[in-house]
Amino acid sequence: MKYFKILLFAVGAWVAADLGRQVGWSTLWDQLLLFRWKLVLIVALIIPKNIIFTYVWDMWLKARNHYQPFWTLFRFKVMESAVNSMSPLHVVGGDLIRITLLKEHMPLKDASCAVLLDRLSQVVSGILLVLISLVFAFGMYPQLHPIFWAGLGIFGAVMGAGTALFCFRNRFYSFWKFQWVRKLNSLDDEMWTFLKSHKGLFAKTTLLTLVGRFFSPLEIFLILFFFHFTGPNAVFSLVLSGASNFITTIFTFVPGQLGVMEGSFTLLFKLAGFSVALGMACQLIRRINALVWISIGTVMLLMGRRQTAIVAAAAPKSPQTVPSSVSVPQ
Repeated sequence: MKYFKILLFAVGAWVAADLGRQVGWSTLWDQLLLFRWKLVLIVALIIPKNIIFTYVWDMWLKARNHYQPFWTLFRFKVMESAVNSMSPLHVVGGDLIRITLLKEHMPLKDASCAVLLDRLSQVVSGILLVLISLVFAFGMYPQLHPIFWAGLGIFGAVMGAGTALFCFRNRFYSFWKFQWVRKLNSLDDEMWTFLKSHKGLFAKTTLLTLVGRFFSPLEIFLILFFFHFTGPNAVFSLVLSGASNFITTIFTFVPGQLGVMEGSFTLLFKLAGFSVALGMACQLIRRINALVWISIGTVMLLMGRRQTAIVAAAAPKSPQTVPSSVSVPQ
C-alpha cells in the first residue's frame, strides 16, 4: 500500500506539472499574484466550516451521553482532515484517527458509533450537494451535458454498489467467522438501532452538514471573484464544488486527488467556455489552502503524540513484584 500510494502521488504530480506547463507557468504566476493577502481570507474560510462539522459531531456525542470540550473536538476534526487529504484510504484513515483519539475518553463502541453516525451525515449531505450541482449544471450549461450524463451514470453505479453492499452486509457478517467481523456486526447493530430512535437528530445533523458543505462553493466563489471572473460566478462555483466532491469520492485512492482535480477543473472551464489558465489557477489556490490546513493538522497530531509520550513517561511505574519462587531473607 505504501509503494502504491507513492506511485499514485508521483503520477498525479506529473499530470499536474504537465497541465501547468501546457497552460504556461508565467500565466499561472501572473494569476496567483492577484491574490497576495487575499489568500488569508480563503484559508480562514475553513474555520467556520470546521466549526459547523465539529458541532454536528458534538451533537452525536451528546446523544450518546458523552461530553467533550468543543475545541478539543475541533482539534480532532482538523487532524482528521489532514489525514484524509494524505491517506489513500481517505475518510477511513481520518475516522480511525478520531476513534483512536476518542477512545481515551469513552468506551470504544460509543466512540466508533458517534464517528460513524457523523460520517453518515457527511455522506448523505455530500450526495445532496452533488445532486444539486448536477441540476444546475444541466440547466445552466448545455455544453456540460456530456459531462452531466457521464457523471450521472457513474454516480448511479456508485450508489447502486453502495446500496447493494449495505443490503447484503448481513450475509458478509454470517459468512466470515473472524472476531473482528463479529465486533463489526455488533457495532453495526448498535449504530442502526440508535439511529432508528434518533431520526430527527439525523435529519438535523445532515442539514447542518449540508450548510457546512456550502462553504466549499463559497471558497470557489471568492477565488473567482478575486480573479475578476466575469461569468455566472455563484452557479459555476456550485457546479465546480459538486464536481470536486464527486471526484474526491470516485478517486479516493489517489492521495489528495493530485492531478485528477487539476485536470477536471481545466476541463470544466474549457467546456464551459472560460479560461483554462483561470481554472488551473483556481485549483492551485485551493491546493495551497489545503496544504496550509494539512500542515496545521499535522502539527496538532505530532504535538498530541508528543504530549501523550511525555505523560506516559511521567506516569509512576508499578512496583515490581517478587516471584513467589524466590525466598526473601528476613
